[in-house]
Amino acid sequence: MKKRERNSTSKTMNVEYTEQDIREMREQGIPEDELPGIGIHKFGRSRFITDRRDQKIKISIYLDADILDFFKELAAKPNTAPYQTQINNELCAVIEKKQQTSDEFVTITMLENPKFLSSLAEKLKNVA
Repeated sequence: MKKRERNSTSKTMNVEYTEQDIREMREQGIPEDELPGIGIHKFGRSRFITDRRDQKIKISIYLDADILDFFKELAAKPNTAPYQTQINNELCAVIEKKQQTSDEFVTITMLENPKFLSSLAEKLKNVA
């Protein structure tokens, strides 16, 4: 693939395929019906990202004014993230804490369950 051009205004990318590119793709085992034609092809940005953790979604949300002011003040300081990023990071921290609390609850519940402990002891005897 000789030339890649990104057009930032329309969020497209132009890719030029040459005869040599097509030959190399055939050698790599790409089926004939999946090979692009020779020339310039325009590709748009995909809306589908397979891993949602890497995806940012634009939403509208109502927040209390004092919360917004707080994060905007933090963001105004030098070398700090934008306020939206800081709000996102705080929400991630809350979720992580809730998940840890849930995991700890399950662990404590299991360790206090005599039926579970006796079953575990039996299995450990069989392994040893």
